[in-house]
Amino acid sequence: MTKNVLFIVYYFPPLSGAGVQRPLKFVKYLREFGWLPFILTTTDDSCYEYKDYSLIQEIPNDIFVTRVADILDLIAGMIVKLPGLLFILEKFRGKKSEDYRRAIRNHLLRVRFLEFPDSQFVWAISAYFSALKLIRKYPIDVVFTTSAPYSNHLIGLWLKKSSGIAWVADFRDEWSQNPIISTPTKLHLALIKKVERQIINSADHVISVSDPFVHMFRSLSENVQKFTTITNGYDEKDFEDARSLLGEYKERKFCITNVGTFYELPTHFFQAVEALLTSGEIPVNDLRIVLVGKYSYQFQFLNPAWKDIICYTGYLSHNEAITELLKAAALFFIISAKRGKRMYPGKLFEYIAAYKPILAMVPTDSIAAELIHRTRTGWVVPPDNMFSIQSALAAIYRNWKSGNLEIEPDRDWIRRYERHNLTRSLAKILDQVTGK
Repeated sequence: MTKNVLFIVYYFPPLSGAGVQRPLKFVKYLREFGWLPFILTTTDDSCYEYKDYSLIQEIPNDIFVTRVADILDLIAGMIVKLPGLLFILEKFRGKKSEDYRRAIRNHLLRVRFLEFPDSQFVWAISAYFSALKLIRKYPIDVVFTTSAPYSNHLIGLWLKKSSGIAWVADFRDEWSQNPIISTPTKLHLALIKKVERQIINSADHVISVSDPFVHMFRSLSENVQKFTTITNGYDEKDFEDARSLLGEYKERKFCITNVGTFYELPTHFFQAVEALLTSGEIPVNDLRIVLVGKYSYQFQFLNPAWKDIICYTGYLSHNEAITELLKAAALFFIISAKRGKRMYPGKLFEYIAAYKPILAMVPTDSIAAELIHRTRTGWVVPPDNMFSIQSALAAIYRNWKSGNLEIEPDRDWIRRYERHNLTRSLAKILDQVTGK
């Protein structure tokens, strides 16, 4: 018997980025476990900056996708078409913009007092009524909401109250205790805490991406049994496709790569690189640092002759980003003590699945460090200790130079994080909350 689940997910192809992969892979594999997903998302002409149209190919053909326009996107689209406006904006800003529509949408939300719980709150109102129509039209058994944006969970809450339908809430990040989220006033924070507790207690099941996050959300609930950790992961099919395209590719330089946005600037990493270049421990002609993603800044070495060591690829499709992981000799990422004792960056699971040595600049008592050690995939050093980073980077380079950079990862443990296996866990929860 086919069971139906309504996914309410704002970030969905062609929108891209780390937050898209989790719901996309769930949707891709859920049918193998007896669940047919229906999707409620935003329109493909959203003002969101990152788009990857190749991801649409991963959505199964028989999946029903309903797209609801964001009113703020529509308003921004009308404003940008006003006669002479682009000329005025270019004069005012002193430069051309890649996307004036997105810039105008952002300015519509400058009054942050009205932004609650996030910038998608207006979309959530329209999406709720569309979700209500879907529930009445189709035999939907359960609703699945995922954040960010947290407004998705408001839709789940409203649907639960109006229809009594089973509801699973998925948190990819903390909310009220998220250290990188700031609120305009203490009143906003108090309201967020109140709504967060209401969502946690109203949902039939709550999922998050790490044990510490689950423990934190569990502390807000009267029912401690309805919480499950389902981490982020990797899709083996993505790696098979990338390996087939790469063939026998061999990078001649010591190439160390980071994929995705930095939560904070890796200042100590680049200081360590400068020290190794200055001392000659790593010859300039041997080193290549690849930064995959869109960066609004450029790292500057003290010696301008070294500027070509850093390669900025710009924004790449997900498949291209996986290819860059496999082309590298080693990988690196950073999580500061402020951000990261209890979180995994989503890219970490694709890092460990690449079977490449990883330089993890993270708190040594963090769950990210624990994962690196458990999977035997790299070096862990404190993010703010330049000398430790320098020592580890020099060791990785020497191993590469001598041809002994191979690692011996625990492949069985890594396979726990394959998307197909993670989707099986989600299907069990859907079965549980619906009694099917």
